[in-house]
Amino acid sequence: MVKLLDQGYFENFVGFLSAKNESAWRAYKERADIARKRNVGLVQIVLQKDLDLRIAYRDKVHLRYWDGKSMYELLGEIPQVIYDRINISDKRRIRIVDAMSKAGISFVNSPEFREMCADKVKAYSVFVNGGISTPETHVFSAECLEDLLERKGFVFVKKRVSSQGRNQFVIRELGKEDFLIISSSNNQLQRLNGLHQVLNYLSKYNIGEDYLVQEGIHVDRLDGRVYDFRAVFQRGSQGHLGMTCFYVRVGAPYSEQANIGKKGHPQDPYVVFEDYKKIKRDINKLGIKVVNAFSKDYSVGEIGIDFVLSEDGNLVVIEANSKPGSKGIRMLREWNPLDKEYHNKGVIPYEYNNQIRGKWGKILDQFLSKPIMYSKHLCKGIKNE
Repeated sequence: MVKLLDQGYFENFVGFLSAKNESAWRAYKERADIARKRNVGLVQIVLQKDLDLRIAYRDKVHLRYWDGKSMYELLGEIPQVIYDRINISDKRRIRIVDAMSKAGISFVNSPEFREMCADKVKAYSVFVNGGISTPETHVFSAECLEDLLERKGFVFVKKRVSSQGRNQFVIRELGKEDFLIISSSNNQLQRLNGLHQVLNYLSKYNIGEDYLVQEGIHVDRLDGRVYDFRAVFQRGSQGHLGMTCFYVRVGAPYSEQANIGKKGHPQDPYVVFEDYKKIKRDINKLGIKVVNAFSKDYSVGEIGIDFVLSEDGNLVVIEANSKPGSKGIRMLREWNPLDKEYHNKGVIPYEYNNQIRGKWGKILDQFLSKPIMYSKHLCKGIKNE
């Protein structure tokens, strides 16, 4: 099967860089099936110990290829375009990506862009410089926490690099020297008297400069629940950028977070909102502004942007994700409000029909296809140089 890489069976070859686990394995196979239909050979790069050295010395590397029926082990040249889906916190990634960058390999999303998105404090600087409405954010310190609580009365303390709403604390000022703190890890509520008690509580979690303190936004609510929007922007076969989709994430009852990983659930905004067209127009306009702010200095192939709508009707950008996930789109493709599981989780029952579910199936196909088609566009650019 090594000849497969040399015989030109495919117009282009693209490398898929991901972790070694079951979900990454399924993600690769699914995308390899799509790539094959679009005349792209998507090969999975094996994360061997000396991968960075092999890249540096232009040695052949271990690859896997899924042909729709079987997985083949290959030894071949590293592809010149990489679809990087490895977690930003994976320690191996730094060495491997650095070696790829030095070898002149192109990425769907540049490593520098992914790192800017991952660190919420760095991303905040991009938003501010781009004139984008976003919550005030600072590297955590006792002074910053005290100042922001005094001015805003509602803040989040969370990891600078994290996902799925992990490692977060919500702090609200109930009255003078009276605070309520909620931990995302266990949803426990603590009522504390005085800022010194708040700091003592946080000290148990070794919170330092790897955390941030962020202004809380008083958000609009659905049935008393917080909600936000996830919008996905991607480039396609011609390299043009566009919004692939956006959907609503509704938080669980009494939660301060809408993340799906924190028992939130997705909803189709067309079903939920009467002013759907206006919301879509506003999200697209602000989303393009976010992408343009990053694109000034970084190569952007795809991005997931999270927005909230404040109580006074202002759209606010919360964060940007360089590795937007498909979970919400998949759930909407299969959504059945009559399923008892949804009722047991306290999901708001909206009406979904087969036409709506079919629409989300097409959106899922677009979501998976566009990075592959953009990879093809990048491959052509390399050949033309």
